[in-house]
Amino acid sequence: MIDKAIFFIWVIWYFYKYIPHNLLLNIFPLVNVFPLNNILNFWDDLTEWDTTTDNDSETSEDETNPIEEKFKQEMKYEDKYLDDIRKLNKEWIFTDEENNELPKLIETIYKGYIDSRLQKSSDIAKQILELQKEIEDDKDTINFVEDTDEEGDELIDKSTLEERNKERHLEIENLQKELHEIMTEINNEESISELRKQAEEEATQCIIDKRLDRLTNCYVIEKTPNGNVIMIYQKDRGSFKYYSDHNIPYRYLEVVGRKYVKFFDCRPIFVDMEEELRLFEEKWEKEQEVKKMKEEEKKMKEEDAKNTKPVEQKKNVFAKFKSYNKDAGGKISMAAPPKNSIPNKSVTENKENEKVLLKERANRYTYEGKFANFNFLQKIERKVFNKKLGLSFADFKRIQQK
Repeated sequence: MIDKAIFFIWVIWYFYKYIPHNLLLNIFPLVNVFPLNNILNFWDDLTEWDTTTDNDSETSEDETNPIEEKFKQEMKYEDKYLDDIRKLNKEWIFTDEENNELPKLIETIYKGYIDSRLQKSSDIAKQILELQKEIEDDKDTINFVEDTDEEGDELIDKSTLEERNKERHLEIENLQKELHEIMTEINNEESISELRKQAEEEATQCIIDKRLDRLTNCYVIEKTPNGNVIMIYQKDRGSFKYYSDHNIPYRYLEVVGRKYVKFFDCRPIFVDMEEELRLFEEKWEKEQEVKKMKEEEKKMKEEDAKNTKPVEQKKNVFAKFKSYNKDAGGKISMAAPPKNSIPNKSVTENKENEKVLLKERANRYTYEGKFANFNFLQKIERKVFNKKLGLSFADFKRIQQK
């Protein structure tokens, strides 16, 4: 019923709006009798409001769409994820659990350094005592030692008591020096601070290695303009492995590497090429400045040497021939020297001053094969999965006896 009423009102509004009023009076002679003006005016206002809202929404969409399309057109695929990784921290940020673990690791590693040095010093002291005992016990004036060489021939080595004791005393001196170095290293404050610093570096690297071990089974899939790529980080090689059915250029692999770093929060393993080039340019400019300073100092010294009066030397009667005229037996050769022997100064200077951009560090990508070669299933080590498989027969018998 409501639908019919709305349709009827719409039909009346349509005739009232678009059909001439005279014609409408001829068709509907009773139109002035009914109070339709108010109804039609209300319907007109309602429809005008709806159309304006629709137009506003359409204009807003038209305003936003060109900007988005322009942004999409301007952004290159090579720059994808670039802003995201530059917002990440270049250094490793440890969690609360890792920060709590770090001091314990430092102490254990530092204690291991000290214990190893103490153990080495005790071993050296034992060797010195053994050598001193050999000197006391050895009383033979001549000693014969039988030995064989590689071919099996017997060799007889004859040594006197003085020679043997001399070798022993020399070995004792070397051992005492080594022992003295170890003891000073343990007791000196500077060496202790160095050992503690080494322990801190090793402990930090240990936590980083644990985090990198977790990336063993982490991979990303990216759709590049040349095809799909699967990428995974390999800690042993310090490089990214990738699988693809197509040939992927380096600039697209950089995008996939950025995606990997962003998703798994491991920014320190990635090298930003633009930043590396900028650092190299700064380094190259500093080297060129130092080089110019040295050249200016050299010119100043040469000018000072020219200004000083040279000492008059007596003229030598005999002639001194050039290097390319000596082969002619003292005769002057009128031929020009070979072209290769004349250095082209302009060419060498241009090569030296030429700026060659060399990246000290770069991301490495290793192709491992096609998609079919990648194993999505994680390999489970049986010894980790079931500790009983790692037991030896002796351990098994010991458990049975208990």
